Amino acid sequence: MLTDDVPVRDYEKLIGARVISRVALDNDRDGFLMAAGSCRGNLFLDPDKGLSLGRGSREHVSINEFCDVVLQRPKDVLTVVFDQAITHGLPERRKLVVLDKLARIREGGVHAFAYFSHACFIVGSAKRTLVERARAHMIKESDLPPSVFLP
Repeated sequence: MLTDDVPVRDYEKLIGARVISRVALDNDRDGFLMAAGSCRGNLFLDPDKGLSLGRGSREHVSINEFCDVVLQRPKDVLTVVFDQAITHGLPERRKLVVLDKLARIREGGVHAFAYFSHACFIVGSAKRTLVERARAHMIKESDLPPSVFLP
C-alpha cells in the first residue's frame, strides 16, 4: 500500500513481489480496496501504521476493510497485513490489543493469527485450515517460540 511517492520498482525489489496498486490509499481508497480484493494470489498489505480498530485512515486499514478484502478473495490464499498500530508500553497491554483485533477479525468471518513482536503481522484467510497450516509452518520454520504466534 503506497501512501507516499516512492519508487515502485525499488519497493517491489525490496519485498520481492509485485505492487497491485500504484494509487496512494488516501487518494482512492475504494479503488485500492477493490484492487486488493481482486488479487488472486497471496497478498501482503503494508499500511503505514497497520490495522485500525476504528475507521480506516491514510495510515491504517480498518479491521472491517481487512475482512472485506479477505472475504472477496479466493479461500485458498492468505492475506497478510503489517500491523504496527498497537499500543506502546507493557507487552501484556500490547498483547491484549492484538488479541482484541484477532477477536474482531473472527467476528468479521475471517480466520487469523498474529505474529506478535515489536511490530505484528496478522495472517488471515476465509479458510480455517489454511490459516492453521500457515501458523504451524511458521512455528516450525522460524525457530521462534510458539507463544509469539497468537491463534
